[in-house]
Amino acid sequence: PILRKNIYLYQKNVKKDFNDTKKILIIGGSQGAKFFDESITKVILKISKELNVEVCQQVFNKNKKILIEQQYNKYEIKHRLFNFDENLFEKLNNYDLAITRAGASAISELSQLCIPFIAIPFPFAKDNHQFYNAKNYLDKDLCWMIRQEDFEVKKVSFLLKNLLNNKEEYFSKKNNI
Repeated sequence: PILRKNIYLYQKNVKKDFNDTKKILIIGGSQGAKFFDESITKVILKISKELNVEVCQQVFNKNKKILIEQQYNKYEIKHRLFNFDENLFEKLNNYDLAITRAGASAISELSQLCIPFIAIPFPFAKDNHQFYNAKNYLDKDLCWMIRQEDFEVKKVSFLLKNLLNNKEEYFSKKNNI
């Protein structure tokens, strides 16, 4: 089985509307993702100029963690930074959106908890399996996907702002999950 048994005990995200603060979960896999530390942080800083966001972010590099924290404090972004948390999902039923790699466990757990997600598959995964994991969800209209090689801060910021402002598209995916 892909899902751990205890995931079924966690409360699902049952939100039917957005709060003023948009809660974003950023997870890069069991070891974090250096790419996320740099690129996704830039996206969060950019959208925070227009949206009130709260972030829970897995950080790969301890030195980057200090820098990210300083940047989020400067922009007054409420945040929680962490390296790895085995019980992460038990606390996340109130997050609006996740940005994640596309490991089978992570995206299955996000789906089980009804947390819509943007998948950014790790391009160097064996047999490109993360791409195919995400594509399976994308083909069923369950998520959004951005290939890392196509990632541009401006485009991803636009997508994220649109998703968090466009309830129709967002809740369409959420209902499909």
